[in-house]
Amino acid sequence: MDDIPVTPWLHCICVINFDLEYGQKVDYMYPPNGLQLSENQNTTLCFSSTPETSNEVEDCNYVFSIKKEENGSSGLYYGYAFFRQEKDDRIARGYLQKSVVILSDLAYTPLFRKLIDKISKEYFELGEPILEAAYHIVASWGD
Repeated sequence: MDDIPVTPWLHCICVINFDLEYGQKVDYMYPPNGLQLSENQNTTLCFSSTPETSNEVEDCNYVFSIKKEENGSSGLYYGYAFFRQEKDDRIARGYLQKSVVILSDLAYTPLFRKLIDKISKEYFELGEPILEAAYHIVASWGD
């Protein structure tokens, strides 16, 4: 098994799916244990990954934050999200609703919004291997 590099640029890239039976849930995360979130943080991640008004939205790129909870830290994790809603008759709800999210300590909004836009569009065409590849490319940027 290959070693997964740690990068100061991001903790992980994940996919949040809105499931009609279970609500929002993390479907995929790379690295698999890239960030250990508390139950409260995981809930915040899932709910923040779906825009408040998704009735007419097809693609939406936005930023949210999650409060850090370890060792009394007062910092934030920044979530750079790309939400996609598209008609899909195979799904009971009638729509696919997913978000691809980068979680980072860095508030580099213009950079990460462009990055999540590019990564997400590739993900929706080619699938999960794109997220792993994107993570490794960002890890190669160095410190």
